[in-house]
Amino acid sequence: MIDPMVSSYEQMVFDAVTRLENRIGRTRVVVQVGQCSASVGASLLADELKNGLNVGDVDVVKTGCDGACFAAPQVIVNYQSGNVSYFQNVNYTDLTEIRNSLVNNECRKPGVNLERFFSLQHLSLMSGVGDIDPYSLDEYLSYGGYHGLLKALCMTPADVTLEVAQSGLLGRGGAYFPTSRKWETARNTDSPERFLVVNAEEGEPGLFKDRHILEGMPHRLLEGALIAAYASGCSKCYVYVNAEANLSSARLSEAIR
Repeated sequence: MIDPMVSSYEQMVFDAVTRLENRIGRTRVVVQVGQCSASVGASLLADELKNGLNVGDVDVVKTGCDGACFAAPQVIVNYQSGNVSYFQNVNYTDLTEIRNSLVNNECRKPGVNLERFFSLQHLSLMSGVGDIDPYSLDEYLSYGGYHGLLKALCMTPADVTLEVAQSGLLGRGGAYFPTSRKWETARNTDSPERFLVVNAEEGEPGLFKDRHILEGMPHRLLEGALIAAYASGCSKCYVYVNAEANLSSARLSEAIR
């Protein structure tokens, strides 16, 4: 017998993929807009590019930053033909060239090759950031989103904690305390109510890791928080976001809705 929870998840993914099929054959223009690129005008560039287009079958999508902040603003054009153009450090004078490439459906000579930059990295939490629309639950589901939560809910909280312990996952706050120990301690606490707190304040100088996830893949943070809450027996979750991180707050709030 199929578990109703599994069946519901599979239906959600099927519906998401079905809705996204309407975009097949369309040109996708990705403008990476994060806290870093917004400071050099990426969001305004994206709006200007979209408003100035007189081309059908083109979607302009604002995503998060993929980590190559030195190349911001980045515009990535995925043409109907399957070719891809990369535009880095884009300014207003580049918009005409980008629009012309869309009109002619032509692939511009590639910009800076970031293949080596990313080939030296193993992306886990950041995988998909810079490509997936952070406002789209459908895109996250089609990328395998919330499958980890489904797997966790099909296990006992103790088994989830054990699997995390065996993975060797450590905290990312600097002390590298085993994550499983935190969850187990919370679950074994004699309290009628437990709270999960996600600290995305980035209070230490030079730490700008949290906002890349919040801005580029907010549903991933929510999925992780839900798994942690289930494993540790928490009934409520609070996410603390730096008051100056307006974009992080906006995208996370939209994901929660």
